[in-house]
Amino acid sequence: MYKLGLMGSNIKYSYSKYIQEYLGKTNNLEVNYEIFDVSENDMADIINLVRNKSLDGINVTIPYKEKVIKYLDKLTDDAKKIGAVNTIYLSDGMLIGDNTDLYGFSKMMDMYNINFKDNVFVLGSGGASKTIQCYLNNNNCSYKVVSRTNGYTYKDLDNENIINLIINATPVGSTNIPNMMPVSAN
Repeated sequence: MYKLGLMGSNIKYSYSKYIQEYLGKTNNLEVNYEIFDVSENDMADIINLVRNKSLDGINVTIPYKEKVIKYLDKLTDDAKKIGAVNTIYLSDGMLIGDNTDLYGFSKMMDMYNINFKDNVFVLGSGGASKTIQCYLNNNNCSYKVVSRTNGYTYKDLDNENIINLIINATPVGSTNIPNMMPVSAN
């Protein structure tokens, strides 16, 4: 049996347990997947469950994708390049941080044949946004990061004449915050 989990804050809404256990069944794997909704002070305790082999691995979500890095022994090349981790596992006694979001986002862009080169706007500036920015940089796309805390704000976005693509890398619109969007359709 694989013992896995998801660590984040305010994530009780997550469907990850059902999705991961279903994927395990469809691949003839026995998977026990737990949701760890923890405070920042408890992150190290959950990560240590992987180090002491109580868990085989753990996924990381908001707001810890960047904060977990200091607890890890090594990062994969993608995780280093992005500066955010969404997967932690043990290899040769070392805690490894990886970022599989880049691969997933790349496959989605290919599947839908999305390949804009300019006037792309990434909403949010956290770990998911860093993954999107890495993808856009790898594909020579011109983009702006729109954030409440960065230089380019949502109000600035209202003044744009040409927008080819908006990528929402915020939690707004997720199951936890339904029926909302960070920008209007207009």
